[in-house]
Amino acid sequence: MSGPLGFAARLLTRRGALVEAIPGGVEALLSRELARELGLGEHVVLAEAPGSAAHHAGYGSALLERMVSSATGAIPFAAARVDLAPPRRGQARAAAESLVFRNGVFSVGETAAAVGHRLVAHAAFALHGDERREGMCAAAVSLQTGGVVDGFEEAIAGSLEEAVVQQLEPERMSACARAALLACAARASQAAAGFREGMQRRFARDRERLEEYFAELLSELDRRSSRGRANPAAVLDKRRVLELERAAKLEALSARYVLRLEVKPVALLLVEVPVFRTELEQRRRKARRTIEVEYDCATRRLVAPACDACSSPALRPAACDDAVHLLCEACAPRSEGRIACSACGNGAWSRRDPQTQALRGARTDTSRVRSAR
Repeated sequence: MSGPLGFAARLLTRRGALVEAIPGGVEALLSRELARELGLGEHVVLAEAPGSAAHHAGYGSALLERMVSSATGAIPFAAARVDLAPPRRGQARAAAESLVFRNGVFSVGETAAAVGHRLVAHAAFALHGDERREGMCAAAVSLQTGGVVDGFEEAIAGSLEEAVVQQLEPERMSACARAALLACAARASQAAAGFREGMQRRFARDRERLEEYFAELLSELDRRSSRGRANPAAVLDKRRVLELERAAKLEALSARYVLRLEVKPVALLLVEVPVFRTELEQRRRKARRTIEVEYDCATRRLVAPACDACSSPALRPAACDDAVHLLCEACAPRSEGRIACSACGNGAWSRRDPQTQALRGARTDTSRVRSAR
């Protein structure tokens, strides 16, 4: 079967149509929704060559373009299971006991084996400045705790097998997809460090050239004025014009060197993996709270709790006094005294470090993410 017809047959089959190859084409029965989307009837015959009674699905046809748009309109989604031998329960409990809280205390409850789920988001990022750079990144998030699982993609390499996983809540899937994209934005920002430094050097170079150019113009104007060859009023007007032009050029130069980060999801993978879950009871002054932490059997590490304010990994969390929210070191740089908690609504984004501030403004496109059914 030819390329366009093969692509059309695979697309229609994946979208639930009944497809059968016939001499010179493809015959298919489409659902009402798919037929409406592609502008076809529910019973169609596709052919690569135009001019026949069948619908033209060859190169350059409008139908093939609609099919390509349909195939790329949704993010590819797959489910898999990790086949590995879990570690001993004592390792998971020891990892939970080694968690460090910067204030307050906690007690470790029971540790139990369970089945965990990881949503791995693969994203494409683009850096826009005076130049454009593109790249790929990935991040895994626990659907149970919302924490970022560092090193998960490398740990499961070569150990995945295709599987059908249990149906999960669409709201939870969407929340984890957003958390995974924020983690991708953080990794893209780290990958952009070299690009950012180069852009700053180019900005300093171009600004220096611009300043030298206008300094030379003003110097020449002063020399002509000192020789009495120009009208003083005209010299003053010319100086004002040069200063306004210099300010406009500097403003345009600064706008050209603003770094923008754009992150778009390209694929989602739901992975079923064995985990150990441990309950921790936190105590901060008179407040108490029970949370559940996961020990990931693929990475053999404890999944850091997610910050309740920004969803970043809280490797050394601090707890607020009112609701015992867990806060990362960016949201709570100091753990002494009463903490201004953004999760409670009494904190401020201005207390966070510049890199976290920049990530808050990073554009992430989640409009095409569809929940798994």
